[in-house]
Amino acid sequence: MAPSPRLLILALAGIVLSALPLFVQPSLWVVPALMWTVLGGAMAFDAWILWRASPVVRATPPAALGVGDSFEIPVELELSATPGSLRATLRSEVEAPLASNGDTHLKAGAGKTPHMIRISAPRRGKGELSAVWSRVEGPLGAMRRIERHELALPITVIPNAERVRELAVAHFGAQPIGGAHIQKRAGEGGELDYLEAYQIGMDLRKVDWKSTARHQNLQIR
Repeated sequence: MAPSPRLLILALAGIVLSALPLFVQPSLWVVPALMWTVLGGAMAFDAWILWRASPVVRATPPAALGVGDSFEIPVELELSATPGSLRATLRSEVEAPLASNGDTHLKAGAGKTPHMIRISAPRRGKGELSAVWSRVEGPLGAMRRIERHELALPITVIPNAERVRELAVAHFGAQPIGGAHIQKRAGEGGELDYLEAYQIGMDLRKVDWKSTARHQNLQIR
């Protein structure tokens, strides 16, 4: 449990009001006393609701993703015995080569609330959705419950053939060769000298599709 920024601001205001009886009018002691009573009650109520909520997060990511794109992964936030809807925030914790795409905000009530979190796969390799962090705010906005939900779900990032096809069509589609056709064929020679980025006008037969899939831009032998 942790106090919310709203509660901290109100508590700061309460400290200022507590000085009124000392410097203005002693009979005003009832104002800060009433304010601290209200803040204490709000904290206790939110803490009780959040303690009963017992948030649980589940995720079902795919076993493999294509390199170079962002993906939405289905998740479920389950809360127990909550009055109405509570504001919640989810954040993924991933291992390279995956990358998290920030926070996801939602409203969740008692039971399971399906949602999506977005991650990206900038390069190939074996990654992992290590955990999902949840932050649930109490109904009065005074307290929040922050937890890390361990998942350890492996996700392999593989070459994205569809992405390579889009790159090829984007570069070759307007050229007078009747469009691009991805196919296997023998190269000119058995040794690789070097690779360079494709420029319009280069020999299309020299495109290295494996390197293109790795680098996500057209490569020429």
